[in-house]
Amino acid sequence: MTDDFKKRVSTRFGRAALSYDSASEVQLQIGQKLLAFLGKHREGGPQPKSIMELGCGTGRFTELLRHTFPDTDLLATDLSPEMVRTVQQKFADDKLFHSQVLDADRFELRAGEGAFDLICSNMASQWFSDLKGSLQTQSAHLSRGGCIMHTFLTDQTFIQWREACVLAGQEGVAVSYPAFEEIQATVPTGLQAFWQRETVTQKFQNSQAFLNYLKDIGARAAENRPMSAAGLRRACRIFEEKHVSTISYDIVFGLFFLKRDP
Repeated sequence: MTDDFKKRVSTRFGRAALSYDSASEVQLQIGQKLLAFLGKHREGGPQPKSIMELGCGTGRFTELLRHTFPDTDLLATDLSPEMVRTVQQKFADDKLFHSQVLDADRFELRAGEGAFDLICSNMASQWFSDLKGSLQTQSAHLSRGGCIMHTFLTDQTFIQWREACVLAGQEGVAVSYPAFEEIQATVPTGLQAFWQRETVTQKFQNSQAFLNYLKDIGARAAENRPMSAAGLRRACRIFEEKHVSTISYDIVFGLFFLKRDP
């Protein structure tokens, strides 16, 4: 992922800051599942004293984190300055909340910000250009006994729309994600991984509603190349006829702990 692409993604998500909340109900649902996955593995364990969130967006998952961990220092970060400003406004009265514009691939933290008990990201890891390198850097910022948790999108996400694009002669246009095995391969050797996989579906009134949804959450920036008008019309028709305007998210929940020395 080039710096130009990242800049375009940041701009698109920044423009979507005002519409993101109303369009991100599925992301909220997935975030709830991610926290349930964490709770299952850390039941009875100590509450984190410090959390860093990567790719906070407008703060939907941040709100879940705060509700779950009300007395924890919470640092929310995002590549988009507009998203960070939006989340700052939501938590303006929260004395334990901090925010920062941050590229998860470069990880340039402010002075004094170092070790975290929990580093997490919900529905944002697909924007990392070097996922393995980012996970390695994240592990270096974990406190003793801390953990990393992420949601990942696999290549089966939006498969209905990709299939419609292929049948419309527009192969390679729609956004694509890595296979589960590729995601597993990004985990550094120093981390012990736990996985859970789940499919979440979402139905739209028609194909245009789906495209508007992608725009509202800023995801249209991920398309590989623009589609011709005629190709788009064909893809929309196939999507509505073959899949009744229903798409699926193939979600992988990942929880990572530092391996203990033998």
